[in-house]
Amino acid sequence: MIAVGTPVHAGSVHGFDAYFRFWRDQPLPARLIVAVNGSAREEVARQVETKLLSCTHLRFELLVVETRSDETDLLAAQRAIIASAVRQDDRHLLWHEVSRRPTAAALEYLIACEHPVAGALYKDTYQQGYYCVWEFDAVSGRHQHKPYLSINTIRRPTRVDAIGFGFTKVRTDLFEAVPLRATPGSASDTHFCVGLRERGVPIHACPVFVKNVKIDDEPAALRTWRRRRRLLLANASKSGRMGRAYELVREFWRPGY
Repeated sequence: MIAVGTPVHAGSVHGFDAYFRFWRDQPLPARLIVAVNGSAREEVARQVETKLLSCTHLRFELLVVETRSDETDLLAAQRAIIASAVRQDDRHLLWHEVSRRPTAAALEYLIACEHPVAGALYKDTYQQGYYCVWEFDAVSGRHQHKPYLSINTIRRPTRVDAIGFGFTKVRTDLFEAVPLRATPGSASDTHFCVGLRERGVPIHACPVFVKNVKIDDEPAALRTWRRRRRLLLANASKSGRMGRAYELVREFWRPGY
């Protein structure tokens, strides 16, 4: 059985129906750990619970979380989810944000992957034209996505510097070695990946894609992302820095991803 960790708040609860349908229809036994916090958390929790209770075969734990003054809402929810996974001795925790829409094939691939951290690829919400994989310079505090411009051409799990928590499986004991934290400009996934890098723990991006509904389901946002992507690829081609990597991008890049 896989433990699935999902933070939910008032701004994301509208995406919970699709999330619920996905897990309702999966034959894989799963325990959903859903943490609700932020404004109107009691009302949001009632909506979420009603939906989860409508499917009798789903195992779930619903957490209503209060955010401390030194936490963001997301960090508080993530910490509560991790605490639940540790209490239940779950070997792995699969992060699944409600704004990410996986397929059964993507889920199956991550479950079968034996690496300690293995994540699916999806379009980055904030770095237009890139996927949610990056390098992080802890000194300057800057995220660098450019080295992974061609990450969507991979055909096997590929080691990366950092990957988002959108749909990512993590060995649970790693959260004890690297407790989650966040700072202005750098979310918990960045700091977690930096901590793993310092300990020599490999992080892998997998050749499976999930939708980012903030991009893929918004026509204007998708046009902007694709326009930026074409510009990035054209600039890489002109500079020659990407070499054969750019040719692979042109050959294998699928516009739907």
